[in-house]
Amino acid sequence: MAKYRYSPGRLAAIGIGVILIGLDARGAYEYALKAESGTVSYLVLAAPVIALTAGLLPILAGQALKRRQHLQAIYLFVAFLFAGAVVFLAALERTAAVHQSAATGRLAHNARVADAKAELVKAISRRDDVEAKRLKECGTGRGARCKALREEAETAGQSVATATAAVTAAGVALPSASPKAIALAAYLPGVSAETIDLYQPMVLPMALLVVGFTTLHFGASSGRSRRRRRKPALVKRPVPKKKAPRKRKHKAPAIVIPSGGNVIPFRR
Repeated sequence: MAKYRYSPGRLAAIGIGVILIGLDARGAYEYALKAESGTVSYLVLAAPVIALTAGLLPILAGQALKRRQHLQAIYLFVAFLFAGAVVFLAALERTAAVHQSAATGRLAHNARVADAKAELVKAISRRDDVEAKRLKECGTGRGARCKALREEAETAGQSVATATAAVTAAGVALPSASPKAIALAAYLPGVSAETIDLYQPMVLPMALLVVGFTTLHFGASSGRSRRRRRKPALVKRPVPKKKAPRKRKHKAPAIVIPSGGNVIPFRR
């Protein structure tokens, strides 16, 4: 059997991946609970399960590719897209709500400043009209409405003072984008601060999704050590000794003496 060996780095990667995917599951549960108006339904219970399963799908897809099961790898990849979308939307819902709250606060503040300035402009315009009428009516000192216009001019002056105090209390209008987006727009030519402020909430959910799945997949898939195949021991076979060729003994031809004498063998 193959043994599993994990280095401290791989164990840390697995731990970080488990924590991040657990946070994804928590966010998915809150997102589904909010979508169901606080009612715990089967969709609310299924959301964290899908988020946890999404962490295992890349590992299973990698194993399917190693086994050359391409069709199963495609199914697992498609399932990962849907599961990852649930996790991403859940995290985006939470960060977008915080961003929307900050944007709403800026808009409300700017609306108060704009209303205060509009009231000041109206008060100044009314004071100028009343002052012009008073000067025309009281120029000779005998006008019938001079006293009433003087009182009206004093009231208009008090209105201007009140409107000025309201503008001072309202403060300065805030920019339409956050200070962070304005600072980033200074380093990114061609990108407006409003565009950065619009896509800024997507950074954290994407980082949570990608980093969590990547660390878990790296720690789990690289922890299995391959079995080392033992090379068969080389057995030295004895080299057969070459046998010396046998010398054939050639029989010497006999010389027959027809006269009936002795037979003398001939040797080479």
